[in-house]
Amino acid sequence: MNFYSAMQMDTIGLKRLIQTATTKKEKRKYQFAFLLKNVLCALFAVVFIVFFNTFFGNNNSAVAVVIFCTLLSLRFVDFGYSLIQSIFSLFIIFFIMAIGTHITQYTGLLLSVLLNFIFIFIIVILTCHNLLYSNHSIFVFGYLLIQGNPVSGKDFRLRIMEMFIGFLLCAIILYRNHRKTKYYRTLKYILKEFHLTSFRSQWQLRISLGITFALFLGQVLHLPRIMWIGIGAMSVLQPFSSDVKFRFSTRIPFTIIGSIFFVIVYSLVPDSFHSTSGVFFGIVLGFCATYQWKTVFNCFGALLMASSIYSLPYAVIFRIINNIIGCSFSYFFHSVFQKGLMFLLSHQEKHKDHGFVDC
Repeated sequence: MNFYSAMQMDTIGLKRLIQTATTKKEKRKYQFAFLLKNVLCALFAVVFIVFFNTFFGNNNSAVAVVIFCTLLSLRFVDFGYSLIQSIFSLFIIFFIMAIGTHITQYTGLLLSVLLNFIFIFIIVILTCHNLLYSNHSIFVFGYLLIQGNPVSGKDFRLRIMEMFIGFLLCAIILYRNHRKTKYYRTLKYILKEFHLTSFRSQWQLRISLGITFALFLGQVLHLPRIMWIGIGAMSVLQPFSSDVKFRFSTRIPFTIIGSIFFVIVYSLVPDSFHSTSGVFFGIVLGFCATYQWKTVFNCFGALLMASSIYSLPYAVIFRIINNIIGCSFSYFFHSVFQKGLMFLLSHQEKHKDHGFVDC
């Protein structure tokens, strides 16, 4: 494999290449590709976000982060159906992230629960037909991040403009990178495939409801940064039960480790370097291939932003508590949902066996 192709691989793939290299020269080539890829990606992220913030304001930096992550994702992964319809779906998703998240800020508690479910469910259905790709994670994360950083007035108008430009950029990347792919599915086909007897459909409903109720719990408890609860729930609510157990048993302790590690580093680094330390943390995160260490270093970016809003101790406490609540609730919800669904489906089977027909 040539140097450029190696740089296009993900962290897991590159680490595997390094481990299986047959010569020292080949191993050094892949190691340098790994290092250069992460440094360039982190630097590009900084330039990209600073550029957008210059025009749309620092209050909209969350939008710049979402657009950047979406661009990286769409380079390699599509939605799995008609390209033109995928671009239309992308527009719907960006509209939800821009307008939908804003609407939920001005509705009552119960209506916000309903809207959150509808919006998250639409995003999951449109983006994640192939469970192995986990496309939904970027877009649901974007929804939660933008919702967790609300703006109004001029900043909101700038946010609309930024989201529209972001959509155009992402649509161009989606078309350019996947225009030669032959698609045999349409959006209509994807929607018709949704059925409660389908494993994929069951998970799509479960994760949408789980994140929605996790956010509702945070609202009821009047906790700050409830988006962390939603992100924690999204992380745990994987399609397969074994992954749910692994994420639940892993995310909480490694969030605590990451938070403590952040406090130590933050205390040792001079104040003048706090604003630029995000670049370093981004590079380190790029070297992480396992969920455990990604969880640790994800804390750095999250706490770096939160510590500018709250004092450091409160930011760390909220980070840990919200993740404990999000992970614990979603693990409990997963179990209850599965049992309830099995009861419902078995109840329907009994009706069919006794000659009842659903109308």
